[in-house]
Amino acid sequence: MRIDKRTPDLMNLEAIPPIELNSALVVIVDPDAEERDRLTAELGLDDHEILELHDGPALVDYIEVASHTIGAMPDVIVASVSDPDAGVLEACEHLHDLGAKIPIVLLASARGKDFYVDCDRAGVTFIIDSPIDLERVRAAVRGLTENP
Repeated sequence: MRIDKRTPDLMNLEAIPPIELNSALVVIVDPDAEERDRLTAELGLDDHEILELHDGPALVDYIEVASHTIGAMPDVIVASVSDPDAGVLEACEHLHDLGAKIPIVLLASARGKDFYVDCDRAGVTFIIDSPIDLERVRAAVRGLTENP
């Protein structure tokens, strides 16, 4: 398993290394470094390649470059919407509008009906409400990577 903990401002998006073909690439998007570390540790147990990003705009930048790089598109995105300023849901909407067919597991605190409608419009595959159960996140990612 390779874990890439570079942050977007330090990352040369033009030089994205291809992943091994026998492992899934999971992109974790969370503004909280400690939460990214917890998710990386849990998802790494299944031998996924992990790339950590800190916000929605970094995700959009990564996908735009990865779409032109063989082996760089993620198999699953795990994203937290705990910080509305991070632009994660907006990034998911943007990817959906571009036609990206990447499954998205969204980590959120329970919200109103409008939020869930927005998630559906943004192409979110799973929503896991807080408190976040890491085993549920892992099971969702495993299901999406084993049965694409």
